[in-house]
Amino acid sequence: MLTFLSAKLKGKVLILGVGNPLRGDDGAGPYLIEKLKGQVNATLLDCEEVPENFLGQIAENEPDSVLVIDAIDLGMNPGAAALLEEDQLGRANGTTHHAPLQLFIKCVKASTGANVLILGIQPKSTELGSEISSEMKETLGLLQQIIKRALMAKKAQSEKIKISQL
Repeated sequence: MLTFLSAKLKGKVLILGVGNPLRGDDGAGPYLIEKLKGQVNATLLDCEEVPENFLGQIAENEPDSVLVIDAIDLGMNPGAAALLEEDQLGRANGTTHHAPLQLFIKCVKASTGANVLILGIQPKSTELGSEISSEMKETLGLLQQIIKRALMAKKAQSEKIKISQL
């Protein structure tokens, strides 16, 4: 996952956390955005459960790469994570959001021209009033480290290019 993320997150990176923290594991995206604050060289945006309301802000950031973090029913064990591209979203059984994630991704691509990648994490429970599960917290801790390392690798590569241009 680290190598794939490092290769895909190019240029100016925008990371979007999608989900509702009041619905247990559905709050995975916003939870991870909070954990990444001040730790990565990327713009972070908590889009809550209505990411389509943030399309203007997303376009204003003019990202080259967008990573969308969301709890998605992947039909896997709770806490399992998968990196998906738009055409792979058909495998995912859905989210709890107002507009379909696939439509949101199309809008982000159309308004920014960015490469968009989805980090889907299998929820255990999205019941209103539930807490984030231990499985989700464990996965989010690992993903926090992977994203930090992927973006550090990107930064190191960028610095090598700048030095070689001297």
